[in-house]
Amino acid sequence: MMKIKIRGPHGSNKLELPDGKDTTVGTLHAMIESVTGIDPSRQRVRLADSTLLGLPNEAAIGHAISAQDLVTVEECRDDDCAPPEQAGKRARLQPTDGAEVLQLTEMGFPEQECRDALAACGGNLDHALARLLGEVVPAMAPAPVSSPPQSLRFLTYNLWFDPLEQQSRVKGLAGVIASCAPDFIALQEVTPTLFYLLATNLGGFLDDYHCSQPPLGAPYFTMLLARKRFVASPTEFRRQSFPGSQQGRDLVSLRCDLGGGIKLAVATSHLESALPPYKGVALGGGVRKLQLAHSSDWLPAGGDVIFGGDMNWDDGGEEGAPLLATEQSWTDAWTKLHPQEPGYTLDSSTNKMLGFYKRTLKKRLDRVFCREEAYLVASIRMVGTEALGPTFQRKVKGEMKTLPLYPSDHYGLVVEMHRRKE
Repeated sequence: MMKIKIRGPHGSNKLELPDGKDTTVGTLHAMIESVTGIDPSRQRVRLADSTLLGLPNEAAIGHAISAQDLVTVEECRDDDCAPPEQAGKRARLQPTDGAEVLQLTEMGFPEQECRDALAACGGNLDHALARLLGEVVPAMAPAPVSSPPQSLRFLTYNLWFDPLEQQSRVKGLAGVIASCAPDFIALQEVTPTLFYLLATNLGGFLDDYHCSQPPLGAPYFTMLLARKRFVASPTEFRRQSFPGSQQGRDLVSLRCDLGGGIKLAVATSHLESALPPYKGVALGGGVRKLQLAHSSDWLPAGGDVIFGGDMNWDDGGEEGAPLLATEQSWTDAWTKLHPQEPGYTLDSSTNKMLGFYKRTLKKRLDRVFCREEAYLVASIRMVGTEALGPTFQRKVKGEMKTLPLYPSDHYGLVVEMHRRKE
């Protein structure tokens, strides 16, 4: 394994590159953007050896990756990169609900100047800081959606961060994702290495997407990706942490203007896992109920909304029906279209890779909730339900068994929404 480090104004992450893997421009672009928020196809970057790249520059990138154990990527707004002290300030920026002015004033800027900068930059925290520092503020061109599309496709998938045959599984995951051709991709249990492997296997497929930035220092996290026709910059994604979460859970969302007066919000989450007491705190349905309530409050009350992810919900447990399923404004896509089918997305009786589990698990953990205004839920289906081909050995009840490999321990869900006929 070759270890590299990608560093940028929003922090850094260490990544492990499997030996012999080619790193293409598209793959590195995806990694840079996911960690730093920089879109390398539009901006220049500087590598640790001071090579200034006007991307795309495949030869220089390939040389840098193969020749160095450490690759540092810094955004270049002008002829030179931002001074280290400015980059340090920018690394601390993390948008939080109602705290943007406070974050800027804590850096020593006058309050009124902070408010003026935020107002001039449409509330964009990074651009407001650049304005206060006297830097050139990048133009925020609107996403090139000229008219509302007739359909929208959303994929949610828990990738499973377990190291079990990870490279083979990720190859299968990439195939499933690419075959779905979604407009929006919601991923849970993503690690830096897992996303690197996924980007490597997807190659140029990700060139058409912007992706949310991972939280600093998190071992695993959720990610939201959207086609560039719907979003102008990765800074438009918003990550809001659930108060009191013992597992670092949050809501990642995006708001889009589809044209014609139609607004769309897309979001994903991985609600608190049902585990024994965690750090002395019992984790039960009450925690997930509260997190769903926060999600409903944070998402817009009007317009179309697609909210999907690993809800960790157990209808037969203490939770009861999910809050969003009891409100008339929300639609549970699965129960609307398949009311007679259980919809288990974690099912050890059909996912034979989980044959080493001590008990049979059948749970509809993954769900997609929608608010239907201009668009209606037209279809929902499971993906990743077929074995990949490779097998692995695992001891089951004291005996070694050969088990088939699946992309993940969860099945993914693909939802299609169609424009309402006027």
